[in-house]
Amino acid sequence: MGELDTIRASVIEAGRLRWETLLGEVPGPVGKVRPEVGARFALTGIDPTSQGPHDTGRAILHRTESAQGQRLAVAIPMDMVWAQRVGRMREVQALLGFRREDRWDAIVTVLEARTELEAPELVVELGPIFVRGQLLLEREGAVPGLDQAVASLDKLQAGIAVPNATEKPADLLPLLYRILATHHWRAFRELCDASASTSDKKVTFDQFRHAWEAAQGEIQFEGYVEPQSVVAEAIEGTVVRTRHARRGEKGESLSHQVKWVKRGPGWRLAGGLL
Repeated sequence: MGELDTIRASVIEAGRLRWETLLGEVPGPVGKVRPEVGARFALTGIDPTSQGPHDTGRAILHRTESAQGQRLAVAIPMDMVWAQRVGRMREVQALLGFRREDRWDAIVTVLEARTELEAPELVVELGPIFVRGQLLLEREGAVPGLDQAVASLDKLQAGIAVPNATEKPADLLPLLYRILATHHWRAFRELCDASASTSDKKVTFDQFRHAWEAAQGEIQFEGYVEPQSVVAEAIEGTVVRTRHARRGEKGESLSHQVKWVKRGPGWRLAGGLL
């Protein structure tokens, strides 16, 4: 197990232990709890992409069963608090290199119980969210095991800094490779051009990391797409592309281009494929 895997494993284990403790503090899943306002229970298998309009606003729409075996609709409003918490989760996932998950488990609290309807429905508020095999996000935003993991990451990534002044993009390649080898999301975000959204940066980082792992770090710089004079005479906003060759997942030879943009006395990453 590599150092990054060990760091991730510590967060996974801390989250699992915390989830077991939380499960011991509630009566159980909704099938063992009377669905009334204020009730707390464990909800499993939430699909965060199952979203739709609701009279509370946009919501995650989930299906489960009551203690009597009755089908229950569960709505989880996607308000600003929800957005902030999910944003926090995504940031930690990017920091540690966890993939975008498929399902959540969570402790929820019933806000409204519409059990008199022909199609009974609960409106609930998310408490702690457990992403199996990844992490647990407390209601207040804490992630068990994260402080220790970040301290370990800081040691692993020590000495990696993004310079403000660089003569040409190729000078940044050794830095880029060190960032990828240590999964340094924070430095990668700084290396990217400020005009890119956080979402775009994450997509690029995921692709670059995947390429790095598939090639086992063996990526060759093949030169510039544009003439050397364009690189040498670049002004603010000039975009140039570097060519790179690597091995794919099946052993095939691949060649891709990475875009760079001139910013002040240096260069910043502007996208492309590695």
